[in-house]
Amino acid sequence: MKIHPTTLAIVYSFIEALDKRDYSTANKK
Repeated sequence: MKIHPTTLAIVYSFIEALDKRDYSTANKK
């Protein structure tokens, strides 16, 4: 199955946003 670059970019930005949110949450603790 071929993945479109647009889909890949959306998934990547979504994962990056989750990582940043988890990181800031860990920093607050």
